[in-house]
Amino acid sequence: MGKYSQSYRILSVEDIKKAFYKEMEENGYFVLYGLAGYIPFKRVNVLGFVTNTYIAPDEKYGFFVIDDGSDEIIVKVFKDINFIKDLKKGDLVMVFGRVSKYNDEPQIIMDKMTKISDFNRIISRLLEISKVKDTFNRISQEIKEMEGQEKDAIVANLYEKYNLSVNELAMLVYGDEEMPVEIQEDQGKKEEGIDLKEIKAEIVQVLREKDTGEGVSYEEVISSLSYPQQLVEDAIVELLTEGSCYEPRPGLLKILE
Repeated sequence: MGKYSQSYRILSVEDIKKAFYKEMEENGYFVLYGLAGYIPFKRVNVLGFVTNTYIAPDEKYGFFVIDDGSDEIIVKVFKDINFIKDLKKGDLVMVFGRVSKYNDEPQIIMDKMTKISDFNRIISRLLEISKVKDTFNRISQEIKEMEGQEKDAIVANLYEKYNLSVNELAMLVYGDEEMPVEIQEDQGKKEEGIDLKEIKAEIVQVLREKDTGEGVSYEEVISSLSYPQQLVEDAIVELLTEGSCYEPRPGLLKILE
């Protein structure tokens, strides 16, 4: 989701496993460091083939394993696990979830999963992963070009241009230095008093106005609203979870009426 940043960052399983864990504002961030500098994330969007499934005897939790061609990762589910019974080895699925660690090994705690029937999505996913890295390469280069300026000013400049979260941008700009409390407070002010119900209502309105039959892209929905991008994406996830809208194809949204 999203043009540059997303609540669910598109990465390969290999990238997720290469990332190291970093505490920020008492919330865990995983940080991938490489050619694109830092790529911070907490939630991911991964496309892969199911290789194994498991449901606990008491059916209180379960998991399935996906392989995206770069590596395998466990996806854990703690509610509504019955769908796991219908998963078969070789199913292509898109998983949205939060990354955590268990016994020092990364895993995904699932928020949402979609079965994919179009295998061409594998090719487009490789392009999407490349685009994410290219974007962070560009941001890294811009940070170098602004070297010498006040770091909080650099964060503000990038926030206006890329609309990533302030926390993510501060990690890119400050690196291993401690992020000033003022920046964290500024982010709080930007989001203070914003009700997700309001955002969800506006998203539904955008879908009604702009859907010509096939659905509306995530990018178009996000660009049509003036709220912080991460809040819009959180609202979209809630609408999907509630069943108020659905994805006719990956990357498109439609109202369920």
